[in-house]
Amino acid sequence: ATNHVSPHNTHPATTVIRNQPHLCPAMDTLPVEHQSKDAEAPLGPISSLPTDLLLQIFLARVHDSADLHISNGSLLKPPPATPVILSHVCRSWRTLALDSPLLWTKIVADIPDVPCNTSHGPNEANEALKQEDAEEKDRVRWMTVMEALIDGTKAWIARSRAAPLYVKFSFTPSNRQPPSWIKGAIEELVAVFLGAAERSEDVFCLIHLPSLEPYRFLLSRILEATPLRLPILRRIYLAFHLEDPPSPGSYTAGHPLQLTGPLFDTPSLRFLDLSPTWPTFLFDPSIINVPWSQLTTLYLDHCHQLSGEFQPNSQLSRLDTRRLLKVLRASPNLSSLIYHSSAPWGNAPLDEESILTSEMPVFLPNLHSLSLLGSPSAPNLPSCISAPNLRELRLYEESRNLPQAALLRKKKQIIAWTNAYGHQMTLMELGECSVLSKQEFIQCLRRLPVIEHLTIRAEGEIEVGSHRDPPPHLGAGDSHEPAVVDDEILKLLTPRDVADGEFLLPKLRTLCVHYYGDYPFNRETLVRFVECRRREVENRIENVWMHAPRRWTDNEGIRAELERRGVDLMDFQITLYPDFSNDQSFAVLIC
Repeated sequence: ATNHVSPHNTHPATTVIRNQPHLCPAMDTLPVEHQSKDAEAPLGPISSLPTDLLLQIFLARVHDSADLHISNGSLLKPPPATPVILSHVCRSWRTLALDSPLLWTKIVADIPDVPCNTSHGPNEANEALKQEDAEEKDRVRWMTVMEALIDGTKAWIARSRAAPLYVKFSFTPSNRQPPSWIKGAIEELVAVFLGAAERSEDVFCLIHLPSLEPYRFLLSRILEATPLRLPILRRIYLAFHLEDPPSPGSYTAGHPLQLTGPLFDTPSLRFLDLSPTWPTFLFDPSIINVPWSQLTTLYLDHCHQLSGEFQPNSQLSRLDTRRLLKVLRASPNLSSLIYHSSAPWGNAPLDEESILTSEMPVFLPNLHSLSLLGSPSAPNLPSCISAPNLRELRLYEESRNLPQAALLRKKKQIIAWTNAYGHQMTLMELGECSVLSKQEFIQCLRRLPVIEHLTIRAEGEIEVGSHRDPPPHLGAGDSHEPAVVDDEILKLLTPRDVADGEFLLPKLRTLCVHYYGDYPFNRETLVRFVECRRREVENRIENVWMHAPRRWTDNEGIRAELERRGVDLMDFQITLYPDFSNDQSFAVLIC
């Protein structure tokens, strides 16, 4: 492999680490009697493995399950399979671990929450003394954690040598007025990461501040290093949330955050994930110099619901469809796009975007996967995107609290996407499909001739109340039969002779359905569907997953019946899954 680092490498950094105890803090926590012994007891067959193969096992285990063991400063109880744990097994494993930089490239630093200051009145002397004592203990505890975090981060960066790094940095304080003594430790940790910035290949940064002004020092060290060059950075996730953001007009020439050049320079960037999108941030080249034409994956996340008075659906944080198209025009090489529009709090109605006009279609020849989440986008968006290689479509835009007129437009949107791209889809996920009628749902299925993986979320019957404006074809008090995978749909998905009726989705391999009530089909219909699909020579169904709040009591009977009919259940699973809130222990997995 091109990124293989020989375990026998004698790079000088190894000697430095071994001879400097502070770079091995976890080993120093072992009792002296264990440090003095050479644990070379037989380990069974694994002890005879070649070091190169053993290293690959270490890499697979560590990178799959372990974060930096000093996350939150917990040095004494690291999670299983960290490089430190592996280095404690025996001397040969310790030598291999310390001589393998790739084991130390995943660095996760979660800054602990900041202690709160408490003020007292003049008649609360005793309580104030107790509180001061408690605050001092909090300060000592917090500083101890931070010192361990800083020392451990330095150790892991040193042990990784010149290997590319995965870095996760998170800071989500709850205190609006933090004590002044936290500043130095946080700035030191930031400086450590900045020192290794040019080796960062994958960065996850989550910052959630209750207010900007008291934590402005967090950004000061970064601003001093501008432009921050990240030459090998390929993936970046940036989540910068402010509960009390400044208004756009507050940025004046004398503002402490005023930049004179780009904050980030990322010539190798391919994957960009922003949360929230902050349009003024996204389109400002003085903040981040994004190589749009090189991006292959773009995730424009919504603004998560925060406390305080900040409205996440405001234009300050929301990227509407027109701005989305502006991004797409600059990103012709995208292969994957996830666009999550903000949804409002509580029972506030969702914002509905108006129909796009005078928009030239955006040509995205490499777009393979598209996901639209959150509040509804413009209903005619499919006509504004030309994606000849689109194969995966996920529509999870919410319909809750929409007026009836908007529900009709959402229905038209689902139908528009199906009409435009259904013939080429191999994967489709439809949320809130209850806006479709049964016949409209069947028409959509007819337009999916090559679909292999289908996920459907269905709701119960929708009552058109008199307090809302009914759609043109329904009167107040009339009912609407929503789309649902019931007996009728399952029979249409069951192979049969042409003379016996219509057969839909011939290439289907995975069917996943979420219900909000009882299963609307009987056992025989499901058994017959699986039996006929499994007897197909090609394109046999491989996975059927059903989720409903209420469960059947006859799950074992389904399995027994399939086996009695001689159905080949090799490499096949069918799962009937109830709502976790009703029974967390129940899950029936057949084969």
